[in-house]
Amino acid sequence: MGMFNINYYQDFNIYFHSYLPFKSKLYLATPYFNVIKEYEQELIDYKRNDTTISFLTASPQANQFYGSRSVSAGYTGNEREFVAR
Repeated sequence: MGMFNINYYQDFNIYFHSYLPFKSKLYLATPYFNVIKEYEQELIDYKRNDTTISFLTASPQANQFYGSRSVSAGYTGNEREFVAR
C-alpha cells in the first residue's frame, strides 16, 4: 500500500536482510516477481559473499495474467533483469 505510505513489509524485509547471520541461506517465494528498487539494491548490491539467496516464483502460465502481453511480460522481464544483475 505504498500509495498510502504504508510500507511495513518493505521496511521489514530490508531490515531483516541487513541483519542476517553469517553464512545465511535465504529463501524467498512470490507469485509475482516485482521487487522494489531499494530491496533489489539490498539483495544484489549489498549482498554479502557468505549469503545464499534462492527465489521461487510462479511460472507465467500459473498466474491470472497469462496470455496478456503487457502484465505477464512485465513480470517475466523483471525476473530476467534481476537474474542478469
